[in-house]
Amino acid sequence: MTLPAKLPNPSKCRRGESFTEEEWEQYFEYRKNDRPMATDDQIELINRANKAYLSGDKETWHRLSVMVPLRADVAMASKAVIGLKAIQGYNLYEAKQRYPDEF
Repeated sequence: MTLPAKLPNPSKCRRGESFTEEEWEQYFEYRKNDRPMATDDQIELINRANKAYLSGDKETWHRLSVMVPLRADVAMASKAVIGLKAIQGYNLYEAKQRYPDEF
């Protein structure tokens, strides 16, 4: 995989953060899963994730949870506090729309 010429702005989280070329490749693989989602679909997915969590199926809960688009402001705050690596597996569609240089 060839990395894009323009990478997201680096995280300013207090623990510092840098990506290797391999980590950037993984980051952009995750970006292929970013997609918009209607509110009703988000609610349905969240309900399914909650049912999985309550039944003890943490793997399904996590897989469904990361599919819901992370709100742009939440993604930006999370990037600043815990870093881009920590949220890279989430659906960052809304964050990329609002903050294209950050995600």
